[in-house]
Parts: sequence; structure tokens; C-alpha cells
Amino acid sequence: MGKVTALMMDVITEKSGHNIVPNAVSVCITPCAPSPVPIPYPVVGSSIEGITDPPMRTKVEGEKFATTGSVMKTCHGNEPGTLKETCSLNTSGPCFIIMGAPTVICELGMMGITGAMCISNKAVTVGAGGSASGAGGAGGPGGGAGGGGAGGGGP
Repeated sequence: MGKVTALMMDVITEKSGHNIVPNAVSVCITPCAPSPVPIPYPVVGSSIEGITDPPMRTKVEGEKFATTGSVMKTCHGNEPGTLKETCSLNTSGPCFIIMGAPTVICELGMMGITGAMCISNKAVTVGAGGSASGAGGAGGPGGGAGGGGAGGGGP
């Protein structure tokens, strides 16, 4: 079987061994004398550690793969910043893809490919469900996908 590609670049799967380097450094508060200091740490993640919330019905070469709706489980490099990152209040958090293959869409979003842009240390979203797979807009009771706007009071 040949290698699966999107836009002539390899698709990110759990077995592909893609290393991801987020677009920005992780600025963490690091304890040191005489007071804590914000220090930038370069971080890196790997698809081998796992992909969370991948597309449910589709596999690439029998493996889970990354899209813009999924995340790599963890990133490494900012562990010394024990007082957490300044933006996400998190260390070693998941990395999410912000731009994949724009013309190759699969279930949850753009396919994750070699060179895809990502951001590290995704913060916990309070009040949100633990899965992006319910993002279809099913609405509440009655099955509607949301209310329409009221008619305008035209002339």
C-alpha cells in the first residue's frame, strides 16, 4: 500500500512519528531567586504519544489521524515552568492544529499534514464538552439546528 498524502505532504497519524513545533514559544512562570520570572521555553510534541478526538468514521492506513478538530495529547519542553504558562495556565498541555490542508476536509476539519501550523498548551475550556464530535449543531429538543431570526418589521 502506498503512503497517504494530502497536497503532496504526509498526513499526521499516530504511527507517522510527526514532531510538531508550535508557532510560538511557551512563556512560563519559573520559580527562581529572588522572585518568579517569566521565561520562554521552546516546546515540541509528537503524534506517537496519541491523538485525542480524531475523526470517528475515517482512518488513514488503519490509524487515527489529526485534523483541525483534534489535538496531540501533550507537548514537552516547558516542564520547568512549574508555576504554569502565562496564557493558558497550563504546562505539557495538548497541541492543536490551526491550519491544515485547506482543500482536504475530513469530518471535523482540515487534514493535519507535514508543516501544519499549531499552538501548544491548549487551555481547559470550562463548561465545554470533552469531545468536539458533537459539533454538528443538533440543537435542543425537537432536533432543530438553532432558531432562525425574527422577521424584520419592514415598511
